[in-house]
Amino acid sequence: MIKALARKLGLVAGVVVLLGLAPVTQADDRWDDDWKISVSGKSKSAGSLSFTLTFEPADDGAAREAATVTVAIPEGTGANDMADLISAAFRGTLGDDQFHSEVDWGEHVKVKGKGDTPDFTVAIAQNTVQGLSLAIKED
Repeated sequence: MIKALARKLGLVAGVVVLLGLAPVTQADDRWDDDWKISVSGKSKSAGSLSFTLTFEPADDGAAREAATVTVAIPEGTGANDMADLISAAFRGTLGDDQFHSEVDWGEHVKVKGKGDTPDFTVAIAQNTVQGLSLAIKED
């Protein structure tokens, strides 16, 4: 019975990866202090976006608390305005002491750690906005 359960869980994990439902970033070698979120499309529905910032573990291996940034997107919002809303949400949630967030070229949001802020990853935790496409990469 345990082997059958393990096979089923392995199959589910494989399907999740094949369908692209895995987080945008999750590998430990992807820690960085400079990220870019590229926005394209126009929202066909009102909804919200949530991003998770996961921080590199401390030198002693202890996990650090993750941060969540959520932004409401009205229906009919274009890519440049969505980028403005996302950047403002990062600034409002994370503050200016340890992070810098700005819009670059209209549809790109740059998020950068300041000073002693540990390296981190940025991933999409939730997207309920139809018509929106996001790409996250190290900058």
